[in-house]
Amino acid sequence: MTWWHLFASVGIVFSTIFAWYKVKMQPESQPLPETPMDNPQADKVYDCAKLSLGEHLTLDPSVPDEVGCCEAVSFVLKQAGYDVGIKGIPGVNALITWLLESGKFKEVSDPQPGCIITSHSLLNHIPVVAHAGVVLQHGIGSNNSWTGLFQENYTISSWEHYFLNVNNCDERFFLPVIS
Repeated sequence: MTWWHLFASVGIVFSTIFAWYKVKMQPESQPLPETPMDNPQADKVYDCAKLSLGEHLTLDPSVPDEVGCCEAVSFVLKQAGYDVGIKGIPGVNALITWLLESGKFKEVSDPQPGCIITSHSLLNHIPVVAHAGVVLQHGIGSNNSWTGLFQENYTISSWEHYFLNVNNCDERFFLPVIS
């Protein structure tokens, strides 16, 4: 390895740590209502996500921990009674498509507990940045790429700061529809 490669690798590590530190230092969001009003489907998603905190969630053990956000969301959705297939939904783009086409979710502008949240980098952003999670009362439950565990590791504010401001991503919320 040349000095240049070593220097570039160290720079990437430090910039990643700095971005993570900045996200963690964002002001806390105000808590959302504990559960959505009169939406039993959102309640189910919320309850399954809360019960899954601290667990390694997988429908497909071949998916690496560092890219397991949709794997974890698929697990929560399956626990809540949704048909996400045997191995779950493979990636944020596929998750967004499934949420829009399933007829079981509607896109909303304001997050509520039980919503699925997605962010995906906009055009011409290299490398591609994408993440998905479940909106909880005090934050967002999502896969921790370092540990592989489903954790409440973002607030709405820190998610928006990291994905919208730092990485130029979109942000979308999908609320289960009442059937």
